[in-house]
Amino acid sequence: MLRALGLETESRIRRARSSLIEFTKYTFARPDEPPEKQYCAGWFHVELANLLDQFLDDVVQRKSPRLMIFAPPASGKTELVSRRFPAYSLGRFPFLKILSTSYAASIAEDVSNQVQTIMDGELYHTLFPASTITGSYAQRGAAVRKADHFQLVGHSGEFRALGIDGAVTGRHGNILLVDDPHKNFQESHSLLCRENVWKAYASVLEPRLLSGGGIAIISTRWHQDDLVSRILQREPERWKVASYPAIAVRDEEHRRAGEALCPERKSLADLLAERKVLGEYLFSTMFQQSPVVEGGNLLKRFHWRFWQRPGQRLPPVVSLNDKGEVVEVYAEDLPEGFDFHIQSWDLTFSGKRTSDFVVGLDVHAVGPHRFITGRIRDQMDFTATLEAMKMFYATHRPHGVYIENAANAQAAISTLENQMPGLNTVTPQGDKYSRAMAASSELAAGNWYLPHPQIASWTDEFLLELSSFPRGRNDDQVDAWTQAAHVIRNTTNYAMYNERTNVFQGLNGYFRTPRRW
Repeated sequence: MLRALGLETESRIRRARSSLIEFTKYTFARPDEPPEKQYCAGWFHVELANLLDQFLDDVVQRKSPRLMIFAPPASGKTELVSRRFPAYSLGRFPFLKILSTSYAASIAEDVSNQVQTIMDGELYHTLFPASTITGSYAQRGAAVRKADHFQLVGHSGEFRALGIDGAVTGRHGNILLVDDPHKNFQESHSLLCRENVWKAYASVLEPRLLSGGGIAIISTRWHQDDLVSRILQREPERWKVASYPAIAVRDEEHRRAGEALCPERKSLADLLAERKVLGEYLFSTMFQQSPVVEGGNLLKRFHWRFWQRPGQRLPPVVSLNDKGEVVEVYAEDLPEGFDFHIQSWDLTFSGKRTSDFVVGLDVHAVGPHRFITGRIRDQMDFTATLEAMKMFYATHRPHGVYIENAANAQAAISTLENQMPGLNTVTPQGDKYSRAMAASSELAAGNWYLPHPQIASWTDEFLLELSSFPRGRNDDQVDAWTQAAHVIRNTTNYAMYNERTNVFQGLNGYFRTPRRW
């Protein structure tokens, strides 16, 4: 049969039987149809298809693969992942059972109908004549074929579509595909809706996976507490994450910072126009796969400066400004001397996995410039927190240690006051946002420095939390930072006030004064 089709067609068929990208191009449109009807495949589509090919092989070998894919709208990911991949998988391995879900049953059924259309077509039958469904190439009634469910004739393989909260009792699968579990911006920003999606995934969908099976999730990153975020917090080591921002934020293998992902589908000019219409936050979530503005919401990422040790020549830290322009920030040498040195703590005593974090920052200041030189961040109980504070103090020897004036602080001070000279409490002024706003002007002026990411692995995590504020899941580092900024900003003559003893601690000792900031 193949010889009759010609050598070129035979070669295409052979490739399409073992490569998802070739399968997609072959079944998308006939070669003699005009170019606009052909599947437009760039490097991104080839890379994504290769990931899915590997995922499928791992499923067949029962390696329990886990894959997350984040890519912008109109990039071709749905065509590859949700429509072509199930048809291709069932063609190669007609024994597979696939569960496909989305935020609504109607959306999942649409996908099911599209998969069936592909599998009932002439081009598909040319590739996989043994993988048939009731229709053009099999007698009606030979196997179940419904809008949300179909079986392969003569094989155990099947495909079932359902909403994220649909009933799957008694149903199991080798592959679970989750396509956009959150409907839109509004629902993703509802804690109740996020909880419902999480419960449906954790208690209903995931348990339906057969031993050795794989899960692939395609999602828009609407929120920092969305489904994929919760999954990654619990088992990050299990998941392969492929995230493709519409506009590159750094140089990549196939493109440079500032270039579009699929210029043949959406040019950079088109994307910048979308950014202008949607605004920074929506564009960042929908197109950049980041539920924070790349530059930052209030505390702009590109305003931060970085320090390096004298003699180092580290590469620039790259980010995007509010206009979408690439900003390169080169690290500056850490000064040899400082005017003063403090530590700022945000305390929460629990130690539970779901609790807030205890955060401590070590901050030096010289003139208008502030350098964060150390950080502690962990979920700790009272005893562990005290030990961490003592260790941090002994390691860095600051002139003063500052804790927010709350019940946690009083408990810590009563225990540590004889072991850590210069222990102080700070009474917050205003709400969290107003305190961050007060510190943002110093940040925008270029006065705050972090260790270069190659020096401190926690720098990127710190930047993410602060640039996410006030929409981020956590703000413990924000609290510790704004408190440090407040203390330094309001210090008079480089002296630090102790609210408990009504004493300023100067650099060369203690002295009493009635002045307060």
